[in-house]
Amino acid sequence: MAYANTEHPLSPIMDVFYLTTLGNFTYGKSMQYKLGSFAKLKQDKKWRVILSDHPYLIALVGNHVYAIPDQCPHQEASLFQGKLEGEIITCPLHQAKFNLVSGEIDEVSKMIYFDFGPEKITTHKVVIDGDQLILDV
Repeated sequence: MAYANTEHPLSPIMDVFYLTTLGNFTYGKSMQYKLGSFAKLKQDKKWRVILSDHPYLIALVGNHVYAIPDQCPHQEASLFQGKLEGEIITCPLHQAKFNLVSGEIDEVSKMIYFDFGPEKITTHKVVIDGDQLILDV
């Protein structure tokens, strides 16, 4: 099993099939990746990981771990390079602010940078299994 670091892509540890209900049933596929030690993330506060050529920001807020794509939707700057304050990560390029919990983009950033862009960014579930972190994408 592969573990996260900033230099090497991870490999999936398992495929998970699940059913969701949003008015009707849909069939989806999720990949899970073992990221590494929760204790290590407590020291680092945030990581940048590459999964199947897609960068993700993994961040610790309190005792919760959050994951979002590590690209600002405005000009694809790395959010990992931004400032983490509570649940908010700030883009280092133009200071757009993103909520790690909800994926919401702050109102000022939406008006300035995202007139025709997304209302939210995608958030991903991170499970803490003992000392191991597992990302669902």
